Amino acid sequence: MTATLAPIVARDRQNGWGPLDPTYLPPNVVLTVSETIGPVAQLARSGTVVASNNTSAHATVLLSFLNTENGALEEEYVCAIKVKRWSKVFDQDLVAVDSIYQVALRTEQALSTCYARRALLELLSNDSATVLTLMGGPAPFIQMVKLVVGASFAGSNNQIKPVQEAIVRILNDHPTLSSLLVDECISHFVRSTHIAREGNVSQLVPPPPLQYESLHPYYPKSDYVVHVAVPQHTPLPVRVVFDKRSSLLNQATLSFYSDVDCKHLLAVFAGPTKHPFADTWINVRSFWFKFVGNDESDGATTAYGFRFKVQVLPSMSWANELDVLHHPSLDYACWLLEFLLSDPLLPLLVPCQMALVYDALVQYLQSPRAPHKHKVIHLLLQLVVVAQTKAPNRTTIDVSPLQRMGDLAIAKAQADIAKGRPFVSTHLLKLVELAVVVVSSSRWFQHHDMPYIAPIAPPLAVPTEATSLLLIIAETMQLAHVLLNASTQRLSQELVVLIWLDMYGASATLEHTTAASDTLTFHGAHSLRLCFDPRFDQRAAVHVEVGTSSSSSTGLVEFVPVEVLSDVMDVVGDVLRYTFTPSTAQPTMSVTVTAVGMSLERQLARCSVRGIEAMAAQMVEWTPAMDAQLVDWVNFHVESLGEGVHAELLPPDIRLHPTLDGLRCSLLLHLPWSESREDREVEPSSSECFFAQAFRQLNAVDSKSLRRKIDSKGRLFSVKFRGEEGVDWGGVYREGTNSMVDDLFSTHFNLFLLCPNGQHNTGLNRGMYVPNSKCTSPVAIQMFEFVGKLLGISLRTKGDFPFAFCPLVWKVLLRQPVDAADLEGTDALVVQMLTGIRHCDQDGITTDGQFQSAFADLDLRFTTFDSNGHLAELVPGGGQKRVTFANRVDYCDKVEQYRVHEFDVQVTAMLRGLSTLFPVRVLTLLNWQEMEMLSCGTPKIDIALWKQHTRYDGYTDQDDTVRLFWEVMASFSDEQRSDFVRFAWGRSRLPRGKWPQPFKLTKKAGRDSVLSLPVAHTCFFSVELPPYTTKERMHDMLLATINFGLGGILIA
Repeated sequence: MTATLAPIVARDRQNGWGPLDPTYLPPNVVLTVSETIGPVAQLARSGTVVASNNTSAHATVLLSFLNTENGALEEEYVCAIKVKRWSKVFDQDLVAVDSIYQVALRTEQALSTCYARRALLELLSNDSATVLTLMGGPAPFIQMVKLVVGASFAGSNNQIKPVQEAIVRILNDHPTLSSLLVDECISHFVRSTHIAREGNVSQLVPPPPLQYESLHPYYPKSDYVVHVAVPQHTPLPVRVVFDKRSSLLNQATLSFYSDVDCKHLLAVFAGPTKHPFADTWINVRSFWFKFVGNDESDGATTAYGFRFKVQVLPSMSWANELDVLHHPSLDYACWLLEFLLSDPLLPLLVPCQMALVYDALVQYLQSPRAPHKHKVIHLLLQLVVVAQTKAPNRTTIDVSPLQRMGDLAIAKAQADIAKGRPFVSTHLLKLVELAVVVVSSSRWFQHHDMPYIAPIAPPLAVPTEATSLLLIIAETMQLAHVLLNASTQRLSQELVVLIWLDMYGASATLEHTTAASDTLTFHGAHSLRLCFDPRFDQRAAVHVEVGTSSSSSTGLVEFVPVEVLSDVMDVVGDVLRYTFTPSTAQPTMSVTVTAVGMSLERQLARCSVRGIEAMAAQMVEWTPAMDAQLVDWVNFHVESLGEGVHAELLPPDIRLHPTLDGLRCSLLLHLPWSESREDREVEPSSSECFFAQAFRQLNAVDSKSLRRKIDSKGRLFSVKFRGEEGVDWGGVYREGTNSMVDDLFSTHFNLFLLCPNGQHNTGLNRGMYVPNSKCTSPVAIQMFEFVGKLLGISLRTKGDFPFAFCPLVWKVLLRQPVDAADLEGTDALVVQMLTGIRHCDQDGITTDGQFQSAFADLDLRFTTFDSNGHLAELVPGGGQKRVTFANRVDYCDKVEQYRVHEFDVQVTAMLRGLSTLFPVRVLTLLNWQEMEMLSCGTPKIDIALWKQHTRYDGYTDQDDTVRLFWEVMASFSDEQRSDFVRFAWGRSRLPRGKWPQPFKLTKKAGRDSVLSLPVAHTCFFSVELPPYTTKERMHDMLLATINFGLGGILIA
């Protein structure tokens, strides 16, 4: 039972608890003895009120309790402060006895619905004719499918798969049902669109909007916070709609926060702006807005201020079975369409049905107030590609609305980038992606029956310049597809001609290995640029002449010899004549000729169908060798041009897919640990992650070397990252050791596992790990010993390595007694199950028959699942031994003992490694919390303490940039602050006790420094901070630093 408890006496801030009102508690009211106020999972002792006593110093209540052992009623006086009343059961407020009846009635209805849903699932397993006959035809069948599918949106998805299999089977036997499903899908999209546009639906009236406004014009010294709350059952998100007259002056801000302390920002509006404030969505039911005037004008200039309404849209999701039958659901429509577009059902769809669904999706996307548009964009992407490429008959759809949306999205993204924002919103990127796919499909995919390159036929028209950036992106995407998979992608004639013009239109490459001579003419060029390959050392063997073509009838050209003086030369003329006479046995001539000033029409005149076909024959699939050439080319130009070449290249501008591009990058950059991570290499013995590499290099080192004192740079040993340059003055060491420990608690390495609470997202310690009990190989045991050595290094050197062990692991490591409470901190679900089994007699179960009936679904035997999800026997033959009412306690004891000691072997190995560096007897003086604190430090980043140990270079503590820095740091979560500390220092925790060195904030110089990200010097706990002038800019750049700076990219 989940109940909410409230006190029966009021609390006075000055005098403590107030007196008990004798009229407040009538007799026979049920109260609970508890120290807790608020929601509780299980009620403690409860009894009915007999009388109350308010004459003593502390008011008391006489309660009547039922003794469960002898059935007698016992009365006892309890301090009123320790007694709590029930204010709510589940989500039902308790105001009278009828409230209990309502909870019971709703529970009965829910159970009945659950049993009915199970019956429907069993029915769907029959043959299609039987199912349709029993359900009364196709239409009732569709309604029953909605009831089963609708439940999965609010709970488990394990019912979806059998429903999908049943629908596929029935549709194969009765293809006409597909039209009903399509009609159902379109109906839900259309009705959802109507709700989004009109704000209501038949028989459902939304609550009136809440309205808030400032004075008009607003008071320039305003500074206040207002709480906004919508009803508890309001569907999310809610929409904040601004009056079009809303406007603010300089320095005035209107900010929305999710907490009363105004630390977690949701949205912010500042003035002045050229456009009205945009409506925004708020994804919480209770929030605060803060208005700050900050205007220092003389009052001559005024602004309207703000006015907005908080609008609640009727839900487009199902809350109960009545909603399923009478109201639309966007979730159901999206699920149904995605199901219809799957391979088993796609052949059943006809083009006209796809066009109708497409129109419904576009109408929803064009609705200005429609929420959850990202779902619709995702479906449109699938639908456009399917309609043009996979459908049996290609579907003609009107893509012009999506192209207009794409143009608007690109214009908005360009405007954001022009304003200096480092990130483009996800929604804009999705819209651009959709528009690009639409353009690509409409231009190329309709020619899917053509060869790799469309046939080239004269006359060759001059390619037109792209009318929008959208077309340029589409062409780039098409070229990328061809490079990645040349056998299945095709290019249009226009693109092929463009490629030819870029390669050969105004240039020619002269490569010969034998004697050769030729004459090249570039009509219309005013000069020629000759580029000799630096490796070509036989330039004396080349005789070059240049001349200008004549317009006379004779056509004679007067040539002038050219003396080769450098690698790059510019000569006047448009005709080149050369003769190559090699003087060595292995000659190689390599010269590039580029015509300067040649018009596009003149270049196209040199083009021929045969030349384009010859070029197409040379176009092959992109290979790793080309990758290597590209990396060499980039490195050459970056190194030759110096640091200035990447001044504008920020990490947010780089987008790499972690899976698709991981192997390629690791191959090119020679980073085996990266390759292991992206391959999801989890076997410890074959991994190449940081920890595995450190284990192979340090495990064999004599423990005496690891017990020595750290050097003046704070290092126990030196660390060097392969592929990165840098001198280890302590920062690289800290980054390396923290990376070793981070690898232990990651998905690419299975020496430790996320605890069951984390796997099930319930209970405490959801982000903590336990040893993998299946890792018992000799190499794995040695690795656990090395983990113990790392733990000892962290203890001895105050390294604060980020170990993420569950409390149970720390207690086992310290050899302290463990019990069911410790198991609950690791696996709350199994403890809850064992408690129900152990104390089932308190629920009236007294016989074995009742026990077997109550726990029939569990099929209890003397087995249990470990943290790895594997079934283990508690006794020999436990898989055949059933749990009965008589042996249930023994079963619970054995499960608890197995689970709290399942990884004793691994923890013992860790203790062996720890004992080589640290005296184990000393650890017996500590409890597990103290052990964790000494080993890992505190994860909380204290801003005040950080400020006390900060020094400034180029700044003072009163500068605006410094003030903005600390304000943004205060707004970050502890996890984000830890990431920034790690960026600056190589560790994710602040130093404990006496700081070895203060944190240094240095002003980053340079004309365009405000456009760059901060740079860290981890060896000296120092950060070069550009002089950002706004809080928004500071927030975005620090966030970019956290997200992209870790791992050595921005670390000096």
